[in-house]
Amino acid sequence: MDCRIQVTHTQAGLTVRLAGRLGAPHVCELLRLCSDTADPLRLDLAHLRSIDFAGVHALRRLRSEGVNLIGAPRCIRRKVGPIRCYGVTGARLWIHRRLWIRRHL
Repeated sequence: MDCRIQVTHTQAGLTVRLAGRLGAPHVCELLRLCSDTADPLRLDLAHLRSIDFAGVHALRRLRSEGVNLIGAPRCIRRKVGPIRCYGVTGARLWIHRRLWIRRHL
C-alpha cells in the first residue's frame, strides 16, 4: 500500500490524514498541501504504517513550523522524536537542549 493523503476542511482548520507508507515520492505532495493553506493545520497519523528517512524529515519540518501531529503510532513517534526542532539542527540542537535543561531545572 502506498501513502493515501486525504484532506478535510472543518471550522477548526484543515486536517490532513495520512495512511499507509509515507516515502520520498509522497513527501513533495504532502509539503505542497501543507504550505498552500493559511488555516490551522493538523496531521492525523493514526493510519500511517511506516515511514522512510524523507518522511521523517518532512514530519519534523512540519512540526517545527507549528503543525500539530496527532494519533501517531508508537513506531512513528519513535522515529520522529519528541523534541520540537525550531530550525536548529545537529550538534546545535543538542547544545540548545542541554542549555534549556540547565536553565529550567
